[in-house]
Amino acid sequence: MRTPKSPALFILAASLSVIILQTSVASGANNGRAAPFLGLYRPAGKPGIQVAAFKSFGSTRIPYAGATVFVAFPDGGAWFGKADLLGRCEIPARVILPHIETKSGPATLRVALSLNGTVDEKRITVSKSELVQYTDSAADGKVEEGNALARKGGLREAISLYREALVLDPLSPRAAYNIGLAYEKLGMMRMAVAAYADYLLQCRAKAQDREDVKKRVITLSRGLTPPPPVPARLFGMLDKASALAVGGDYFGALRLYEIAQSAAPWWAEPYYGAGIVYYHMAIQNSFSYADNAVRCLKKFLAAVPTGDARVGAVRKRIKDVLSIKEGLDGPKTVSSY
Repeated sequence: MRTPKSPALFILAASLSVIILQTSVASGANNGRAAPFLGLYRPAGKPGIQVAAFKSFGSTRIPYAGATVFVAFPDGGAWFGKADLLGRCEIPARVILPHIETKSGPATLRVALSLNGTVDEKRITVSKSELVQYTDSAADGKVEEGNALARKGGLREAISLYREALVLDPLSPRAAYNIGLAYEKLGMMRMAVAAYADYLLQCRAKAQDREDVKKRVITLSRGLTPPPPVPARLFGMLDKASALAVGGDYFGALRLYEIAQSAAPWWAEPYYGAGIVYYHMAIQNSFSYADNAVRCLKKFLAAVPTGDARVGAVRKRIKDVLSIKEGLDGPKTVSSY
């Protein structure tokens, strides 16, 4: 797939300025199938980044409605967005800011789109000064009241205040997380696991520590007998994610696996599914996904019940990815998904 000579096809409005800093497209013939193409824009006078997703048939491109857009942040975090009917997807400033707070200068984001097993990846540089700065919500007052009570040992009263904060701001990460932490300190581990899952599910865009929280939930859950139940809807979600991966919509699959990981962070299966997809992407498309593959597969090993037959193969995949990343000899081909 070739980079177009003119950006004219991607102009959304006269006020939009095109910012395409780098393109990395997987090599190989498309065999007549559509390939993905991304356009990145900074809308004039607005916070955030605008993405334009297209299906490319040679020199012809049509909007990729419903496409899943993958964003990787410099702190290791990730975000999934969905394109509208015109193939547009906004990456809001409120999503970006928490991931670049520690950056003193510009930060580079990787944005990627997959279709039919091909990935188009671009990079864009942003800085905190360019994004709208958001002030604390009214919910923060309730959170601070709860924290003061928690420090004095009033954990149950603190939980009530944290819940009041969530009424004011349902996406308050501090309130949602602190509910789980308070239950954990009370020794109510099942309630803590459920609260942490709520935090991960409701505050995914703001949960910078979500990978650490997943590890925490896995550890807490291993001490519970019986283990926490998996919501029934997630089984169908994983079936759909697997079908998307087989069809080459890698990021569509990863978005569903991420939702499942957040809704049931103690469950091994969504880590396995995401790890396998990232593994294939790392080997077939870009080694930049190697860390994601290793992270997910290691969580699978931590969460999976003892005696699972896949453990040996997963450990081998982790070694394969690490070998490739370190420049050692590794597999040049992989079996079909």
